Order: sequence, then structure tokens, then C-alpha cells
Amino acid sequence: MTVRIASRMIDAAMASGRHREIIMDEDGLHAWCHVYHNPGDHDDMHCHNQDQIFYVIEGKLLVTYKHTDNLDAETTAPLLPGMAAIIRAGDWYQLTNMGDGRLVMLGVRSGRNNEATHINFKTKVDLKVGSPDGHSNPMNRDDL
Repeated sequence: MTVRIASRMIDAAMASGRHREIIMDEDGLHAWCHVYHNPGDHDDMHCHNQDQIFYVIEGKLLVTYKHTDNLDAETTAPLLPGMAAIIRAGDWYQLTNMGDGRLVMLGVRSGRNNEATHINFKTKVDLKVGSPDGHSNPMNRDDL
């Protein structure tokens, strides 16, 4: 693998209008730019089979997560630019744009993108299975 400078890739991802733009996808690691364009945008409560980090670049992120010893209990944590959330494989969480404008994050996860699962908390179903592009997009789906 060669050294990659991510600033241009992140700028391109933010300008693309898409929610998620892969920056790199290599053995043992993949990274992406995660953009929630509107205040209140959110994903579903879910978990993955890989450890990950979300680093806030712009905006305000609210992370809601379940307690591993009591799945009925939830905690919320607000994150501002320069802050990161470290989420272990199997931990249930949800991301919400709690700011007035766009939320931009850098996501990094162990393993390749196509090896990651996206298990929805309510259904316990992997939302990536059967999706045409191999990744889920449960943005603003309140039914999940």
C-alpha cells in the first residue's frame, strides 16, 4: 500500500452529496468519509463485527449506545470537531447529526468493507446482505 493523503478525498466526498464515500479499502483496514447533510439525519441502532472509530471533522455528532449488561439502557454522548468515538465490534450504537448544519466524520474500521456486517438492533438482520452495492444505507429510517 502506498501513502495516501486524505484531505482531497474527504473534500471530494463532501462535495459528492453522498452519505458515505470509501477513502481506502485494504486488508485489515478500511476508511470512509461519513456525511450527514441535514440536521437530525441519523442511522439506525446497529452493530458491526469490526472495531471502528468515528472522528468528527465538522458539525456536532450525538452517539447513542446501549449498555452491554442491560440492552434496555442507553447513554448519549455529544462529540464536537476533534473528538472521536471508539466503538468495539458487537457494541450497539446510533449516530445523529445534532448540529445546525452538515456533520462530517472520518470512519475507520478493522477489516475490509465487504467483510463488515451491519446488524440492525430491532430486527437482528444484517442490512448489508442482499443490498446491491454491498453496504447498507439506513439513513433516517425510523422503522428500523
